[in-house]
Amino acid sequence: MEYSGQADRRQSDKGIIDVWQFWNNTKMYLFYMDDSGNTGTKLDLDQPIHWQVTVGVSFGKVRDIEKAMNNLAMSYFPNDALLPEFEFKGSEIFGGRNLCQSLTPAQRVELYVSLVDLIELHDCNVFVRGIDKQKHHDRASEKVYDAEHPHKLACMYLCEDMDRWLEAQQKITASPMFGLLIADEQKEIGRDVVNLFASWRASVTYGYKGRPIRHFVDTIHYVPSKDSWLLQLVDCVAFARSKSYKVWMAKSNNFDSYTAGEAQIRALWLRCLKRAIVSRVWP
Repeated sequence: MEYSGQADRRQSDKGIIDVWQFWNNTKMYLFYMDDSGNTGTKLDLDQPIHWQVTVGVSFGKVRDIEKAMNNLAMSYFPNDALLPEFEFKGSEIFGGRNLCQSLTPAQRVELYVSLVDLIELHDCNVFVRGIDKQKHHDRASEKVYDAEHPHKLACMYLCEDMDRWLEAQQKITASPMFGLLIADEQKEIGRDVVNLFASWRASVTYGYKGRPIRHFVDTIHYVPSKDSWLLQLVDCVAFARSKSYKVWMAKSNNFDSYTAGEAQIRALWLRCLKRAIVSRVWP
């Protein structure tokens, strides 16, 4: 015969086990976000698109990527890699600026390829949203509303894309999966985006088809890129996206007219594109 107290305790134990199994089976996916071509609300012919890029990586593979990037830093910059201010920047590697002045063009290409190839090597995923600033302003004028800051708009669309992807993964794996968003420090409107992100989680986004952001936890964590290897990797992807887009707009598929540098940046972006879940420009 079982006393009621024993039955209650068994039910309580079952609840604890169920919770433990839920979290034990839960997968955490980290999304690292950076932008390129950010001129605020100003239009700039040299930066026509505001690019927002994230690289998503399974929690268990973060340390492997960090180790690989640290090894690359020590290999190419043995005297500077351990300095607090050291960081990989796509524009500096590609343009041979600052520390990268000491590298030959061939070494810079080799380094850039080694960095972006970590994305495929470690099964990362790339999410890209671009905001065409001129078209955005023209659309706002036509429909009589205030043009949103491109960074806010791109971030919203990216969050919707990533949340849909997380939802789809849960259906495939039948396991809970949540995301955590880490972004490069954004002093201009970072606080605004944090507040918006909280409202998207509590309610819905404000796009044409508002979507509740259900599969992200906590808030957007803004940190300086020099403190995160993964944010530096995203910077390299974002620069490749921005630079290759300019080449494409100028020369399209007239590949014979590409300079060596233009061909290289296109090839770098195509390596990233292989892992892209979404890559779109709005509107």
